[in-house]
Amino acid sequence: MIYALSAPLRDAIETTGATTLWLDLLPDRSPENIAERLAKPRGKDSLSNHLRKRLAIDGVKTLLLRETLPAAELSDPAKLAAALKALPIVLHRPRPIAEASAAPAASSSPNWTKT
Repeated sequence: MIYALSAPLRDAIETTGATTLWLDLLPDRSPENIAERLAKPRGKDSLSNHLRKRLAIDGVKTLLLRETLPAAELSDPAKLAAALKALPIVLHRPRPIAEASAAPAASSSPNWTKT
């Protein structure tokens, strides 16, 4: 899917200097279902455990949330629910195709580059 979008994304970056890709991290859940599950008290659970228990979110999805959202949004169930349905990923430049074939396995830690 990303490959199919690569040309329009690259063109948008070239035109405006950046573009935003919106990801639905829970496509099989409704916004209402997500909000309802996140509204339940966390108790002593960490955010990671709360997301894992309530929505089966872990791994890369949790990392994306932490990298993308400010702490205040991670703590606000309504804002977090909205972000899970439309997480903004800002792209500043395309990366060389050689990096894609040399990318580490999905289980290893990501190497984020911010510009």
